[in-house]
Amino acid sequence: MSLSTKPASNRKTIGVFASQVGRAWGAEFISGITAAAEANNVNLIHFIGGRLTAQVSTDKPNPSFGLYDLAKPDQFDGLLLTSDTAYGTSPAELKIFSDTFGNLPIVTQSVELQGATMFVPDNSEGMRAVVRHLIEEHGYKRIAFICGIHGQVDAEQRFQAYKDELAAHDLRYDEDLILDGDYTAESGRELLMPLPQQIRSGVTP
Repeated sequence: MSLSTKPASNRKTIGVFASQVGRAWGAEFISGITAAAEANNVNLIHFIGGRLTAQVSTDKPNPSFGLYDLAKPDQFDGLLLTSDTAYGTSPAELKIFSDTFGNLPIVTQSVELQGATMFVPDNSEGMRAVVRHLIEEHGYKRIAFICGIHGQVDAEQRFQAYKDELAAHDLRYDEDLILDGDYTAESGRELLMPLPQQIRSGVTP
């Protein structure tokens, strides 16, 4: 039987753990892996349950991860863990979670997890292209930057790319324009409000 006609019951099944799909990034990510699964005749089971957080109870031997407890090792041939699921999750909690699935192959997106394979998007070139566009096409010289979570791979690479592109254009790095966010729209709005109006609107060269 050819791969394209293989029954669903005979296909590999991958469990996908994601924090949310309401933001543009989440929707695009899910769309991309769904297209890849269709092209490779693979089943996907999505678990959209927010950040991984171990909930310890005195009457249960193992901590709970909420909705993610519905995922059982014998259901899958492999797992995919997205970066936003693990934001703020401690290495100890991640290990407890991964140990639940034994030797099941796990691939993570920008999440350092012992025993798992990690892939990282091209954060550097994407961020440099954005900053370069603001400088070269719009003439801006004071560009504020909202950082992601400290220590997170994507966040650190993007921040470094921002600084590198400023340096490439001989622009001064100004710590007063650096803000700490958490990848939510709410944090972005809250952080930008204290900045001068001309910087928030992007009209000051």
